[in-house]
Amino acid sequence: MPATPLTRFERAERNKDAILDAAATVFAKRGFAGASIQEFLDLAGATKGGMYYHWQTKLDVATELLTRGAPRWQELLSGLAVGSRGLGALSELWHGVAGALEADVKLLAFVRIFDEIESGASSPLTLLRDQMVTRLQQALVDGEVDERINMARTSTVLIDAMCGVLFTPAPWGREAETAERLDRLWSLLGIGVSAS
Repeated sequence: MPATPLTRFERAERNKDAILDAAATVFAKRGFAGASIQEFLDLAGATKGGMYYHWQTKLDVATELLTRGAPRWQELLSGLAVGSRGLGALSELWHGVAGALEADVKLLAFVRIFDEIESGASSPLTLLRDQMVTRLQQALVDGEVDERINMARTSTVLIDAMCGVLFTPAPWGREAETAERLDRLWSLLGIGVSAS
C-alpha cells in the first residue's frame, strides 16, 4: 500500500524540525556569532524560503532553540544527583550534565549561545554553578573538601573544563570518546577539590 502523502502543514513542520536540528548543530559548533543561515540551511537541505516561512532571522531561530531549551535545562539540573551528597553528587552532576549535552545537540546549542543572546537572564551555566556550589557546601560539611576552597571559583573551573571538552574536538587528531576525556579530566580535577 503506498504511503499517504504528507500535507502541506506536515511538510512545513518536517522542514522546520530539520532546520532547527541543523541550526543547533552549527550553533553548538560555532556559537551564535560564528553561525551562518546558509550553513545550517545547507546542512538541513532546506531553502531560505523554507526558513523564512517559520522565522525572519537567525536570531529568531536561535530564540526558538533557547525557548525550547530552558525548561529542558531546568529539568536536567533538578533531576541529577538527587539523593546523593557532596563530592559524589558533584561528580554525578558534572558527568550527568556533560553526558546530556553530548547526547542532545539542541541542549548543547542552548548552553553555547545563551549568553550571546540573552542579557540579564539567569545563564544556564550560572544555574549549573549554583548547583555545584551546593554540592561543594555539602562536601565541606561532610569533611570532603578543605574549608579554604573557593566554591564559586572551583565550580567555574569545573564548568570551564567540561565546556572545553564538549566544545572542542579531541586534541592532536586523537579519537577519544567524550566520556573518556571527561573521566580523565575528572580524575585530575576531583583530586584538586578533595580535602586529602
